[in-house]
Amino acid sequence: MEVQYIILFILYYFMIFSSIFWLLVYYKYRKNMKDPKPKRFPKVSIIIPVWNGEDVIERAIESCLELNYPKKEIIVVNDGSTDNTRKVCEKYAEKGLIKLINKENGGKASALNVGLKHATGELVACLDADSYFTKDALLYMVGYFEDEKVAAVTPAMKVISDKTIWQKIQLIEYLFSIYLRKLFAILGCQYVTPGPGSVYRKEVLVKLGGFDEGNITEDMEIAFRIRSRGYKIENSKNAITYTEAPAKLKELIKQRTRWYAGYLENVAKYKTMLFNPEYGILGLFLLPTNFIWIFALFYIFFLFLKDLARSVFDQISWLYSINFDVWPYIRNAEFRFEPLYWTNPLFGFGLLFTLLSMLIIYLSYRMSGEKIERKYVPHFVAYFFVYFSLMSLFYLFAIIYKAVRRGGTRWRGEEM
Repeated sequence: MEVQYIILFILYYFMIFSSIFWLLVYYKYRKNMKDPKPKRFPKVSIIIPVWNGEDVIERAIESCLELNYPKKEIIVVNDGSTDNTRKVCEKYAEKGLIKLINKENGGKASALNVGLKHATGELVACLDADSYFTKDALLYMVGYFEDEKVAAVTPAMKVISDKTIWQKIQLIEYLFSIYLRKLFAILGCQYVTPGPGSVYRKEVLVKLGGFDEGNITEDMEIAFRIRSRGYKIENSKNAITYTEAPAKLKELIKQRTRWYAGYLENVAKYKTMLFNPEYGILGLFLLPTNFIWIFALFYIFFLFLKDLARSVFDQISWLYSINFDVWPYIRNAEFRFEPLYWTNPLFGFGLLFTLLSMLIIYLSYRMSGEKIERKYVPHFVAYFFVYFSLMSLFYLFAIIYKAVRRGGTRWRGEEM
């Protein structure tokens, strides 16, 4: 057997092992995923950083006003918007419903830090302007802060719209993330506190110096910093927040290139956590195996492209050799079932991994409270046939982006 296929065997084995590992974690802890009931209700300062968000900011503010939580304040930081964002926010500020802070454009992390300085709550929740809370989200999260070592709690995120094929893919991806993020929290290895709805202990945020204004993924960097200082990050699968998912491929590439480049940047920044038993599963298993996953995605994708290109070349060469006169071959063709392909071990590995992935997606739906309906069939098809190839390209773009990137951070509309 060729070396390239031996490597493929090893990678498939690793992928199956990892999938089964997380399934075992799920089945071990599935009855112990309830959120702790809060014994008290500390004041929560909700910071909404916004840049040119006139179309979405009102929905975000309204979701905060409608939260089923007794002690809260809403701080909107307008980061130099050039549209009507300020006017929309002023309607709420004039009624005393929000604190509105207008500042020069400095980036999302800068806006969050300004909001942090004005926050008076014991806890600080961050909400992206294109996202919104469900009514009981905070109630599900605040109970975790009874543990003094908990510095942050992450929500369960779902997409608002799934009209395009790219959004259909992301709908499945986000539900899968609900499954993974909860399991990561159980084993103490979360490394992202997402912008749409994560809640922090203000005292810890201030102690750590706030958000890194020079980092392209400040929500990931602060999570790494929290974990590097020995604090915990918990997760509530019941605290639902909704966020906008890119509708076009170009927008999705921009977003994911930044996310994946940010991951590579932050792992490099906190490289001392790699293989470090002090950080448990995060340092010894998750971060190192993430790089194996990245290599596996690259290898399988480009091996597929190589084999496809060779097959196409062989077919074109054959057609050229017969002067493209294919009719005699079509007329005399014999179609036979070839069982050898089905008994190929590589096919078996691929089939097993696909079946495991389908089981995990099913569990993700159950964990997120979603019902699997017929309308979701296109979502599954798009996810299984497109998503893994896209991830390979995203990481390729991220490596290129990280290599050529110069300067500071920018908002979503200005990225790349």
